[in-house]
Amino acid sequence: MTRDESDRNEHGFFRELVRRRMFRSAGAYIVASWVLVQVASIVFPEFGAPRWAMRSLIIMLIAGFPFAMVLAWMLDITPAGIRRTQHSHYSRSREGVLRVGVIVFASLVSAGALWWAWTDYVIPASQRPGRAVIKENPIVAVSTPRMISGPEELAWLGEGIADLIRNELAESPHVIVLSANRWNRIAGDTDSSDSQVELARDAGIDYLVAGQYLQTNDGVVLTLGIDDLENGIEIQGVRLVEDDAAELVSASASSAMAESIRRALQIPTEENVQRFAADFATRNMDAYEAYIAGLGFVIDFDYARAEDAFRAALTIAPDYHMARFRLAETLEAAGQSELAYRELENIPDDARLTDRERLYVDGAKALFIHERDIESAIKIYAELVEKYPYDMEAGQLLAEAYWLAFDEQAAIDIFRRLAEIHAYDSAAWMALGERLLDVGQLGEAEEALNHYVGEEPDDPYAHALMGNLSLLRGDTTEAAAAYEESLRLKPGFVVATLGLARSLYLEDRFDEAETHWRGLVENGDAAAQHRIDAAFDLAGVFRGQSRFADAINILGAVDEPIRQEGLYTATMLSTLGMLQLDAGSPDRAAVLIDAAIAESPVPATRHLFARGVLEIQTGRLEAVEATVADIRSLALPPEDPDRTEEKAASYLLALAAMARGDLETAGPNFEESLGLDGYEYALYSLGHATYLAEAGELQVATDVAGRAVADRDPGDLRLDLEHERAAAARLRDELLGRVAN
Repeated sequence: MTRDESDRNEHGFFRELVRRRMFRSAGAYIVASWVLVQVASIVFPEFGAPRWAMRSLIIMLIAGFPFAMVLAWMLDITPAGIRRTQHSHYSRSREGVLRVGVIVFASLVSAGALWWAWTDYVIPASQRPGRAVIKENPIVAVSTPRMISGPEELAWLGEGIADLIRNELAESPHVIVLSANRWNRIAGDTDSSDSQVELARDAGIDYLVAGQYLQTNDGVVLTLGIDDLENGIEIQGVRLVEDDAAELVSASASSAMAESIRRALQIPTEENVQRFAADFATRNMDAYEAYIAGLGFVIDFDYARAEDAFRAALTIAPDYHMARFRLAETLEAAGQSELAYRELENIPDDARLTDRERLYVDGAKALFIHERDIESAIKIYAELVEKYPYDMEAGQLLAEAYWLAFDEQAAIDIFRRLAEIHAYDSAAWMALGERLLDVGQLGEAEEALNHYVGEEPDDPYAHALMGNLSLLRGDTTEAAAAYEESLRLKPGFVVATLGLARSLYLEDRFDEAETHWRGLVENGDAAAQHRIDAAFDLAGVFRGQSRFADAINILGAVDEPIRQEGLYTATMLSTLGMLQLDAGSPDRAAVLIDAAIAESPVPATRHLFARGVLEIQTGRLEAVEATVADIRSLALPPEDPDRTEEKAASYLLALAAMARGDLETAGPNFEESLGLDGYEYALYSLGHATYLAEAGELQVATDVAGRAVADRDPGDLRLDLEHERAAAARLRDELLGRVAN
């Protein structure tokens, strides 16, 4: 065959494909198949079709491609109807070869597509085992159902449905329900069902409840599936059709969903489960929508917007008791304890709440007040944990109650247990790591925080806690780097800002530290507690620099949040009193310190100590004995190792003796104050160094003063003692000069 004949054959074949509309037919078949698959993806879930139905449809469409191409080669659609395609001169002479070629080519394309579908879907599905025995106490995650179609005002409904299902399941002591916060961290922004399944499996979750809903002419249709992640099978499907969204979140509908899930997981049904939340949501959909929005803001630590959302829900429905409870929790987290307790007081004792919700409310009432009833709180939360042993929030609240009762070991034991049970949840490791840092168990704390960072590498709080760990180890450079990484992930993050300011100060980068402290104090959107901490830090540093007016002004900037919060009002007043004394205004100082003693919500040892210092510095030495007696009256029982009050009393007596020139009395009192265990309200070693210098022991006094300057615990920086460290540095330098001469 010549080259010209070969070219004519190739062009003839292409023209024959065009004449018989093969390309058009192939394109039409592919487009029609795609449309059919899209329609099926919406219709199949509505009718509860199993997953293999979609796979079967795709395989049938692929297998039908060769037949469609053969029909397209042989037949033609004309205005007169379907006719057999007439041969051309080219096709008549090569009919057999061309027909076989078309069949072979189409079959190869279909065979390739079928091989892909078979190996990727059919074989793996056929190799999956049947339904396995359900695990005891399985871990269940509830994904927010996706809205397939419907008006924008229904977009929030998925979160509402997920919240109701979680609450229903959490009423059972036989299942571990993943919190919305933890699931959102695992799932991230993915909407793909397959991706969520993979992420859930990787996170160690046993079962995933997921689904979708859409608005139809018949109402709102919800379909849910329950995936057994270990065995890779769907074990249950739930389909509900209700007239509207209110009916979908009703008690009957939510209980039907939860009951189907319990039955699928073989969870024992709880008798007499109360479903007030669903009943309330049905009657107050707008309030429920605002409530769900508030929960979302709490997860994002956006307490200001969460407060607005919960208040909006209460404006619509003032008897929405769980919205009021969550509002109180939000206010407490933002440092507004008084307002939080007032909201709790507005929840009547006969409010329609489930037993679980009632225990949460009663426990909060015992804690959200100055005169905390710790014993009652422990009893309430212990009952909550006994009834719902896998409720992590209940366990954490019990641990925190023990912590507030100063039973640190009991608290940490509970946090360890929670980390063991909820090893999949970074929040459990976070809480354990936090408390281990507080008690100085840095090795175990590092292990817990490594779990936390490993689970949440982009969590700014994880890096902030790693900064705290480095700071406790005295590595300020490493600490600053961790805080800066936290701020990179979340600019303006207040926890990291406060830690970075302290790290920079310890590295003698005061101007940078002051910028961070001031920025936090002036940040009206920051939680009150963080603003207060920053203000006290900076006031202590200013006092150490003899910038008394600046210290007074910085505390004045947080006067309102301090008074609203309540717990630190007395501390602020006594600190201002000491600043006024330093600034040469003893009369103002006396008024402020007396007010601090009167307003103190706890034993006023700190403020009585301030009064004793005032009396000594103003020469009222005869009054010191009465102040010392008041302090001793607050001492703990003799068997308690904490002898803070005796330490303070002995130190004041030593200072008073020094003021009278009675070194013989001062010495033993200084030694007693330094020998007892307990908190120090001043650098007691500074007073001792002064005494030693007066006694002529210059070298020993120099060494003691030097240790006082360096006396800084990374776990408790005590920036309120910076003025005493500065005084110790001046005394040390003076003594070094005297020793040298």
